[in-house]
Amino acid sequence: NKDRGLVQFYNGRSEKPETYDLLVCNMPPIYGHVAIISEVGKDYIVIAQQNSSSPFAKIGLKEENGNWHIQSNCIGFLRIPDEIWKNKISNYNFLTKNKKAKRLFLEIFKNT
Repeated sequence: NKDRGLVQFYNGRSEKPETYDLLVCNMPPIYGHVAIISEVGKDYIVIAQQNSSSPFAKIGLKEENGNWHIQSNCIGFLRIPDEIWKNKISNYNFLTKNKKAKRLFLEIFKNT
């Protein structure tokens, strides 16, 4: 994921998910599912998603011995690095090959 300009974190490790992280889930027998984390609380996250029965879902989040566990079948999450957020739209070259990702990035920043 470094080649894509994203930082990868595995579920159940010391890094707590943050708003705008991309949640990556394993949903056999299909390929998987990706959602945007739209809110992070003390013991939950809210995700925005498509191709599901609900566009939003609240999922449990548990801290145990310094490790954060998202209470679902997720593998982990991806994060856009701080240097990309700081430079915002002027520095999104890592998205130029993926038009859908570029549109999402522009949508996130259109009101900032």
